[in-house]
This record gives sequence, C-alpha cells and structure tokens, in this order.
Amino acid sequence: TYTGYAKQIKELVAKNNQNNHSAYTKVLHDNQTLVPMVTFILYFGKEEWKTPLSLMDILKIPEEETPFWKNLINDYKIHVISLNGQPKKIRKQYQSDFSVIADYLEYSKNKKQLTQHLRKNNHKLIHVEQVLDLLQALSNDSRFQIIQEKYQNIENKKECDTMCLLLDLCEEDGIRKGVRKGMEDGMHLMQILLQEGKTDEAMKATQDEEYRNTLLKKYLNQ
Repeated sequence: TYTGYAKQIKELVAKNNQNNHSAYTKVLHDNQTLVPMVTFILYFGKEEWKTPLSLMDILKIPEEETPFWKNLINDYKIHVISLNGQPKKIRKQYQSDFSVIADYLEYSKNKKQLTQHLRKNNHKLIHVEQVLDLLQALSNDSRFQIIQEKYQNIENKKECDTMCLLLDLCEEDGIRKGVRKGMEDGMHLMQILLQEGKTDEAMKATQDEEYRNTLLKKYLNQ
C-alpha cells in the first residue's frame, strides 16, 4: 500500500515539475488527490488463519478501555483471503489463471479427484509457466516439473494452454517411459530364462501376458 501511494505522489510531483507548477512546501497541491490503495494477503495455508488481523489485536488493552483507545489509535488492518476451502460459488467468480490455483487448493487433498478435475478444466492459461511454478511449489508434485520441462520444448505453445492438455504432456511421457521399461524388463526376463535353458517358458511368456507378468514378479520382483 505504501509503495502504491508513494508511486502516485512521485508521478504527480514529476507532472507538477514538468508544468513548472511545483508545490514546494506541500509536495502536492490541495486539489491533487490519490487513488485509494488496498493490500490483500493471499493465504495458501491449509490451517485456519489465526494470526492477528489488526494493530488493536496485538495491543495489551483492558477490555473496558478498548472503546476509548479505539478513538485515539489508527487501527491498521490487514485483509486476508484464505484460498483453501473456498466455496465453489466463490471459486467460479475467478476469471484469471488464479481460478486454477484456487481449484487446486480445494481438490489437492485427493490426488485422484484433483486429476479428474484438472482433466475437465478448459480454462485457457495466460501465464502457463508461472502457474506451473506455483503449483509445483504448493504441491511438491513432480508432475508439474515434468510438464514445465515438456512445455518449454513445445514450438506452438498456444496448442497447449489448458491444464487438460498440459497433463497430456506428463502422461505421454509416462507412457513412453513405461513402454521402454516394459521392453527392457521383458528382454532381461528372456535372457534369464534362456540362460537357464527354460526355452518353453520363454516361448510361453512371449505369447501369454498374464504368465509373463507372473515370471516378472518371480525373477525381477516386478
């Protein structure tokens, strides 16, 4: 708030000086006013906010004397918006990328429910990398880091600007890694079986997926 007011005053002073109309002793002229500034604190914590919200909350004043002191003290207050647990009706009112963050905080307690929600989220992100950075910081979920890395290598980023499409990047990467690991494990299993002379088992494993999985558990602890 202070920075906002200071910036306005600086701009008005510069304008006065440019017009050779400086208010030397007052800084500003009597007819020059400032735009109101309000500071909001966005609270991402999961626990209820219990810290004092005003100057009066931290002053040691007898209860019977509170009305008296309230008339004399400027009770500086902070405005806290607790993002965790906001009703769906409120979250729907967010129009910016912030709506994705608010929804994440609501569904983060259940990873399956969270993934389902993000899959249905078609909000077009404006600040994709900043949203992914914040989600990574809030969740410590490696998926967002993977998505970030994949997103940076996309040539046409406008084709991947929703959480649903971004999740596809992570899942495609996971599928490729899963297929590659499956092939490597399968080849390793074949080597073991052939070295032990179990050609019949090796042949059956190539044709029967259930049997192959049983052997993988037996030989590779998969």
